[in-house]
Amino acid sequence: MRSVLYAPLTKDDRAVGVFIIFRQEVRPFSEKQIARLQNFAAQAVIAMENARLLTETREALAQQTATADVLQVINSSPGDLAPVFDVILEKAHTLCEAASGNLLIFDGEQFRSAAASGEPRFTEYWRQNPVRPSRDGGGSLSQLMRGERIVHLPDVRESEAYRDIPEYRRRMDIGGIRTLLIAPLRKDTGLLGAISAYRQEVRPFSDKQIALLQNFAAQAVIAMENARLLSELHQRTDEVAELNRGLEARVAEQVDELGRVGRLKRFLAPQLAELIVSQGDEKILESHRREIVVVFCDLRGYTAFTETAEPEEVLEFLREYHGALGPLVSQFEGTLDQFSGDGIMVFFNDPVPISDPAARSRWR
Repeated sequence: MRSVLYAPLTKDDRAVGVFIIFRQEVRPFSEKQIARLQNFAAQAVIAMENARLLTETREALAQQTATADVLQVINSSPGDLAPVFDVILEKAHTLCEAASGNLLIFDGEQFRSAAASGEPRFTEYWRQNPVRPSRDGGGSLSQLMRGERIVHLPDVRESEAYRDIPEYRRRMDIGGIRTLLIAPLRKDTGLLGAISAYRQEVRPFSDKQIALLQNFAAQAVIAMENARLLSELHQRTDEVAELNRGLEARVAEQVDELGRVGRLKRFLAPQLAELIVSQGDEKILESHRREIVVVFCDLRGYTAFTETAEPEEVLEFLREYHGALGPLVSQFEGTLDQFSGDGIMVFFNDPVPISDPAARSRWR
């Protein structure tokens, strides 16, 4: 090269490249040629910006489509987290360009695999081997337990955990993992699990991919919370249904009891019928001996009165008579045995024994 012409590619006063042409002989470029090269440089910047915008548009569309797919699965699988976790993991790995990874659930003591992708040997290992890390440990999951927002290892084999923890090294080697990215699943301050993305070559994840994985972690938490709320709703619904069944049975029992009292009162004294129903025992009707006091009541001149009075007057009189006498029988713990017209028979000390029945019988 003998003559060289440089034209910078700039956007917003920031260099994004350079356009270079040269000649093999000493022959300076003319002003017109310089202006043309600057014009081509400007066109190159426009082309680069269009390509960047197109790429960002495609990435945004892919992310929106993935989010819509996840939401659709959440709506179509209420309470069933397995298909939701599978879709979340698939979309996360596609957008983050990850070869494998898993979604882990943390129960407070250990992480178990709820979904995994990658080679069969890798996914089977995670399915059969829950991880029980300590908060003070050096592994990636221990870091999440200590509150790390993200764990990103550009080269796993350069980490202390890989060098010092045999089981951690075994997990990484089974999956052929070189670059690791793990985002926690958190609700408030509680750790619910983790979602991971692995690459089998040393190639760090970009800031945009890290943000994507965190977004998918948030969607997994939403799905878990929805499933929890739905489970509580079903449980509460079952409890209410059980209470309703118990109430219906109790009402039916009470209706039967009222019907039984009504039937017994047709043949027994009201107090005796109610006593039998309340105790649920009819042994009180069995033959037995007991000293009782019997009171017979009737009205002087009643027969003559009924011969001259109208039937309505007689019935109204009896209603008042029975209405006044009934509470007295109950007050002095007597048992109304029978009544016919103005004649009433009451006995004391049976079926329920009472003290001094003779004195109680003198209520009249």
